[in-house]
Amino acid sequence: MMMFRKLVKSDIANGQEKNPIPAYNRYGSNPPNLENFVYSRSGKVEPNLPLLSWGKLQGCKCKNGCSARSRCPCILENKTKKPAIGLDLRLRSAYFRPGLRVRDFNIRECGPACACDMTCPNKQSQKPTTKKFYVEMTAAKGWGLFADSYLLPRTFICEYAGVLRVHDSDENAPANPYCMQVISKTDDMHGIYVDSQNFGNFSRFINHSCAPNAFAVPVLVEYEDLKLARTCIFALRPIQQDHEITIDYSYTFWNTKNAPLPCMCRSPLCRYSADPYPPLPPLPPMDQTLPELPPSPPPLPPPEEDTPPPPPPPPPPPPPPAAVQQGLSTDEEPMDLLHSVFTTSSRGLFSILASNDVC
Repeated sequence: MMMFRKLVKSDIANGQEKNPIPAYNRYGSNPPNLENFVYSRSGKVEPNLPLLSWGKLQGCKCKNGCSARSRCPCILENKTKKPAIGLDLRLRSAYFRPGLRVRDFNIRECGPACACDMTCPNKQSQKPTTKKFYVEMTAAKGWGLFADSYLLPRTFICEYAGVLRVHDSDENAPANPYCMQVISKTDDMHGIYVDSQNFGNFSRFINHSCAPNAFAVPVLVEYEDLKLARTCIFALRPIQQDHEITIDYSYTFWNTKNAPLPCMCRSPLCRYSADPYPPLPPLPPMDQTLPELPPSPPPLPPPEEDTPPPPPPPPPPPPPPAAVQQGLSTDEEPMDLLHSVFTTSSRGLFSILASNDVC
């Protein structure tokens, strides 16, 4: 029996996004538990972050639009690993409509210190998303985020928003599934993670998949240190409407704090579950007698074939052209009339054409 989804909340964003983000439930009438959750389109930094001092980015002075042609310093900092035209490693822009150009490096966006306004094409992660999404309860993974419209590859989806926190070791990292680790703990610095359990946006509903259709890119907006980069989600490949949006939670998530938690992505490429598919039913023992099949019904008699009508007689052959009948003698070889028109020979063909008023 098909279960129809039920609308349990009209907008989990409470009007803060350009389009409402509804929540549906096929398995009950309970909405997502957002009682103690504060919705925000962008993240924030923990006030008492005990890290080294970070320098803020210098803003551009562009007022007529930021581009590589205008020599915007923010855009010129975006580099790719592959040489561009003229052996210049700098990109014209990190973005193109509708999304990201490349995915193998961090992005420098124009930020609050820049003179450009919010119409700047290099502020894509700071703008409200124009795409439509919804949240729905899944069969095995809890709530998930789904596309409500077709998404092209590398389309900007959202920032993974939350509170930027630190931890002393990966073992002491919080075990709730709403935390994304940004920097692992090393000898000279703390580990950094984004906590979206009680503060963030709709990105907290993005589930893991070992074959994801979206990916995360660090974006520098205010600070020059990569530890304070924003984590932004982009489409990895075309995402059809009503398909779930997933990312790879990475090795750290599954092998440090969530080792007992099985992966439920059900992908043939699953790396974190020993049994990604339900087992097949066992075969019967060899000494067990299989049930006999019911007898087959008797075959139907072949249908009576009607005698087909005799084929019509072939049409009589057309008579030969008059010119050939009048001009060619019986001792001459037969020749195609069109070929005889364009051939000069000693057989009197021009007299044939003249006698029949062809020329």
